[in-house]
Amino acid sequence: MSKVYVDLLETLKCSPGDHNWATSDDEETWDQHQADKATRKQLEKLGWTKDSITYRCDSLGFRNKFDLEKDQTYTLFMGDSFTFGVGLREQQIWTHHVKEFLDRPCYNAARSGYGIDSCYRTLKYLLNQGFKFDNIFLFSPSKSRIEIWDNFEKRWMTVAWWTHYKKDLITKLNHPYFTTINFDKTIDAIENLCTKNNITMFHLNTEECDDILFNDNTARDLQHAGPVAQEVIANNFIKLYDNNLQL
Repeated sequence: MSKVYVDLLETLKCSPGDHNWATSDDEETWDQHQADKATRKQLEKLGWTKDSITYRCDSLGFRNKFDLEKDQTYTLFMGDSFTFGVGLREQQIWTHHVKEFLDRPCYNAARSGYGIDSCYRTLKYLLNQGFKFDNIFLFSPSKSRIEIWDNFEKRWMTVAWWTHYKKDLITKLNHPYFTTINFDKTIDAIENLCTKNNITMFHLNTEECDDILFNDNTARDLQHAGPVAQEVIANNFIKLYDNNLQL
């Protein structure tokens, strides 16, 4: 039954171990930027090099230096590429800043390309495996990311504007009525899991932070938000956490 929720190792682009590149922060993109005088200078100004980043992934393929242990309780981070930290060093991601603030064991279960359905499946899977969490910080992906089971690929796939799916399917699944209802009910499902497992959830949505994220394309791939935007996101989550303590 766990495969219904998330078949982690088959779905991931990042296998366990250390990687120099991940998703849009790949060597091909780097080479293209180096071939262009403007982007080459931009990368030099930002201090990025080919060996600036190591993506260290655990046995589940998530970006962590350690595996989850069932006798430990963690704070869980969930989201998409902004939370995975594409194009950034681990210490530059908003999750690192929140971890430093909390000073407690934390685990990053984000993945590039994730939608809200993916976040639900991952949480359900981890809870079913017996892992324990006290807080969840969810930086939820765009509402337009709808997930389907692709029988040809034999894995869960996100249907969005950048994917290979036919335009008519993308148009149908990305209708605002459908995406809004799907997002709302999935958030309700995640909140229900949190309530059942005595977990406190702190939630921000990427679409609410578009002005922060898309005005700071200074990660190494020059597509994702850089360190400054990540610090702003972290501070927003810390405010949510502090406000909750005052209730």
